[in-house]
Amino acid sequence: MEMNYNVGYKLSLYKELTVINESDKSKIELVQNIVDNKIYVKKTLSNYKIEVFKELQNIDNIGIPKVYEVIEDEGILYVIEEFINGKTLEEIQGEGVLSEDKVIEYSIKICEILEVLHNLNSPIIHRDIKPSNIIVDNNGIVKLIDFDVSRIHKSDENRDTQILGTEGYASPEQFGFNQTDSRSDIYSIGVLMNVLTTGKLPRDKKNDEKLANIIEKCVKISPNERYKTCLELKEDLELCSGKQIKYRKSKVFIRNLPGFRRGKPSYILAASLWYIFLVLAIFIDIGTKSFSYIIGDISMVIALLGLTFLYGNYNNIQSMLPLLKGNNKSMRKVGFTIYTILIIIFAGMMLNIFQ
Repeated sequence: MEMNYNVGYKLSLYKELTVINESDKSKIELVQNIVDNKIYVKKTLSNYKIEVFKELQNIDNIGIPKVYEVIEDEGILYVIEEFINGKTLEEIQGEGVLSEDKVIEYSIKICEILEVLHNLNSPIIHRDIKPSNIIVDNNGIVKLIDFDVSRIHKSDENRDTQILGTEGYASPEQFGFNQTDSRSDIYSIGVLMNVLTTGKLPRDKKNDEKLANIIEKCVKISPNERYKTCLELKEDLELCSGKQIKYRKSKVFIRNLPGFRRGKPSYILAASLWYIFLVLAIFIDIGTKSFSYIIGDISMVIALLGLTFLYGNYNNIQSMLPLLKGNNKSMRKVGFTIYTILIIIFAGMMLNIFQ
């Protein structure tokens, strides 16, 4: 079939320089844009999840390659993304096993990147964390690459529809036993830390130094016995390094607020103005307001915050609520309607109690 004219025109702007990797399902090329002369990575994929790349396109995070173009045509996906100049951890490890302190440093950065992905409205599970998919660029910044086998977590599914990942690094649930979630990536981080410090997979040689207990918890067969979140893992890594924990609960709360997660300045600005408005709604002229008037303002703010957290999926709350945790659009509409009414009723009850 002939390629769509618009697709053909967009792709013609990128001149092939060299093929990085090619298989029956994908082709990865280094290309140059003939307009701005910049170097990019072009991916041609026949087995893909377009929703993952669409989501990545909206993320502005220093640890994730910027996705510039996502083009689908006749069952083929073309992705244009940032070219990163640096070395993979596989290349760095080729020079010898790494010190535990250096591995802890890298692992903390990976946890920070995954926190962003796992806390999106539609959480992204990477599913292929390994040394060759982590780059340290020329400025020393850790980047997580290769989202070709990543997926959106769907709370109403019991298992993954495709068995993908790298043998040895992939969690047991990636082989069809359960659905992958954030704990699957945590399993892979555990394997990664073991490989970087010993040169071997945990089944062949276990780390027996200060990272031993952390790695052991990461690679438990049952997801329920692993760290629940990358934040929890990160805190243990920081304690293990002997450094003061940088992430306090207040910082985590702010970073996970709707509007702040993607890291896009426009989103952060809009969200900041919204939260400032909610605070000012309570405190402006508070000295001249009656008690019942103040309670009315607080009730309004609680209702608006509740709706913001609900629709913004704060801490992935939708996956825990009946009617919202599935992907049935009609059911979710009913759920949003019911929860919206309940939040408004709760705020009204507060107002009536204190008046």
